[in-house]
Order: sequence, then C-alpha cells, then structure tokens
Amino acid sequence: MAGTPTTRREFLRRAALAAGGLTASGAILDACAGRPTPSRAGPAVPITSVPTGTAAPVPREHLATAETPSGLLRIRNRPGMIGTDTVRSYELATGVTVDYYEDVLDDDLWLASEQQAIADRDDIGVDLVMLGDRAVTELLAAHRLDTLDDDNLPNRTNLRPELAHPGFDPNRTHSLPWTAGMAGIAFNTRRVARPVTGVGDLFDPRYKGRVTMLADPRDGLGMVMSWQGHSPAAATPATVARAINRVRIAVDRGQIARFTGNADFADLVSGAMVMAQVRSGDVAGLRAANPHLAFVVPAEGSTLFARNMVVPDTSRNQVAAESWMNWIYDRPNYAAMIAQVRATAVLRDLEDDLARIHPALAADPLVNPRPATWARLAVWAPLDPTTEARYATQYAAVTH
Repeated sequence: MAGTPTTRREFLRRAALAAGGLTASGAILDACAGRPTPSRAGPAVPITSVPTGTAAPVPREHLATAETPSGLLRIRNRPGMIGTDTVRSYELATGVTVDYYEDVLDDDLWLASEQQAIADRDDIGVDLVMLGDRAVTELLAAHRLDTLDDDNLPNRTNLRPELAHPGFDPNRTHSLPWTAGMAGIAFNTRRVARPVTGVGDLFDPRYKGRVTMLADPRDGLGMVMSWQGHSPAAATPATVARAINRVRIAVDRGQIARFTGNADFADLVSGAMVMAQVRSGDVAGLRAANPHLAFVVPAEGSTLFARNMVVPDTSRNQVAAESWMNWIYDRPNYAAMIAQVRATAVLRDLEDDLARIHPALAADPLVNPRPATWARLAVWAPLDPTTEARYATQYAAVTH
C-alpha cells in the first residue's frame, strides 16, 4: 500500500490510550467513518457507521464450543495478505463460514475508527484481525484483547522461536504472527564499489546524496541502533537519541537524499539512488522493476516485525478464531498461503512444504530466511504511546 511517512506520527499526536480504552481526535474519526458490509468475494464496501453506546459485552457465538468450531467467523486484514484459496480451504476443512474483509488499509486509522466501539465493548464486526506490532501493543495496554486458549492451538508449537517471545506479548498469550518482515538495505549492484553488507555503507561518502532512508522511526533507526551496538529490543531514550543524532549528521553532510514512506522507491528503481533502506516485503517488486537491485539484512542487525492475529474482546466467536489460527499453523496450509503472499514465513521447519509447491521457495531468503539472518533480527521493545510519540517527533525533526 502506498502511503505517507507521517501516518504514524500524525496518529500518535492525536491519539492516546486512556484508562477506558483508546481515544482519538474527531478529525481522524471523521476521516475513517464507516463500517464495512460483509463481502466474501473481495474488499468490504463502506457504509454509514452505526452509533455506539454503552451496551453490555456481546455474548460469544452460542454454537461454538471448545471442541468444535462452528458458526460465522469474521476476519479483517490488509489487502493482498492471503492466498486466493485460503478462506475456502479453511471453510471446507472446518465447516465454519468466513466473512473475510480486506479493509485494514492502515492500522492506526483502523484503531481510530473503532476506538469508541472497542472502549464500549460493542460488537465491531470482527472476531479476528491481523495488525502490526504497534497496534497490538496499544490494544494490549488497553486490555482489549482476549487471552488465547492453548488447548485450541496445538499447532502453535510450529511458530519460529525468534517470534515466540516479543516484548509486547512475551509468551504470545494474546497474539500469533500471521506474516513477518525485515528492514534491510536494497542496493544497485551496478552502482556500488562492492556489495553492501552493513549500515556503514549508508553513510559512505562515495554515495553522498544517493541514499534514502525510511521515515518510520522503528525501521529507520533500528538498524542504526544495532550498528551502534544497541539492540532495538532494549531501546532506551539514550540509544534512540544516539541513533537519531547519527542520522542528523548524515543529513547535515548531504549524505541522505530524502526519507521515504511505503513503496516510495521510484528513484532507486530508476538508478538515481544507489541504495535505500527498505522492508523485505517491497523487495520482490523492486527486483521485478530493476533486476540489478539486491537486498541485504545488515551484518550488525536490523528490525523484525509481524502482522499478528488477535481476537478483540468483543469477538463473538473466539473458538472459530482460534480454529483459524491453528489451521493456518498446520505447515502445508501455511506454505500454500505464504507461497502466494510472498512475505516472510513465521513457521519453523517449512522447507519441505515450500519445496513441494516450488523448489525455489524453500531457498528464497525473503520467504524462508537462513538461521544466520534470523539471528541478526530483533523486535522493537514495547513502547507506550507517549514514548512512541516522543521518538517520532524527535526523528521527524531530522527527516523533514
């Protein structure tokens, strides 16, 4: 999805977690007004919002039991983040009916649009939603996610250990990853003196004015912090400030041409830029546009992030939601999905199942990274909204 680098920053300036739930300004809520209608054939269509009140918590789906999922399962995700036959395969395997919505275009705006209903514990039309680490952190802080029942999730043991204990949900009691991604460096192999290997290459004077960096504080600063010997998993105000200062020096010297948002890499494809910070999910498209572009996770380390499956505490069918999680964590089912999505897989020991689909998949370092790559990645420490906003504001002073 194309977007601006300030989406997160603007949200954090206007939204904060309150004791009763999430709060947001009227401006953001007006921009996001609308509830989708169920659609099993594509993205949901916005209609007028239903006013929220102070209703009692909605009852769980009365047909569902801990042993047998049933009834209707309502899922929300970003566009393009599922296989074409995933929903139907699950329905045939379980008998559960799925309404699948592709309307989470931006995590922050989705949270803002649903914040009042979530705070009131009204039914928001969602039993399972896929969100990024930051959004999950906020919902956890507001106590708005159901605790997962391990008895319904025997396949969770297939989860990669690198994703099993993030700081925001240390034992994965409230979330399970759907897909993962990495921040790294893309570079034009025809325009560098030698292959790029680390963060120091971003600051090499030979490439002055031909480097771009990500405007997002986490993915922009995470690898710089690792290069300086400080893992983003243990971020502190001092280590973040040190990384921001190093980027500021590069900007003052004219090293960094600009800061980019989502899918904003036309000048890298054209050859105007020599290298850029990118997310792994962008790499396939970049390579298709310019086969001379390569990608590397810096030797010093970088950031790891995920889209996470979570069950809002307003869900009417948690059992079916957990059934979906467990079904997709069966390796053949997950391999079939990730082969189409081409994101980083979150399950371990997936090589054989990927190879059955296509031999190249098992060896694709973007879909199935090698152990040495996983060892260099770290999930950011959980940040409260005030700290997140402060870091974003400090970084914005450099990136704008």
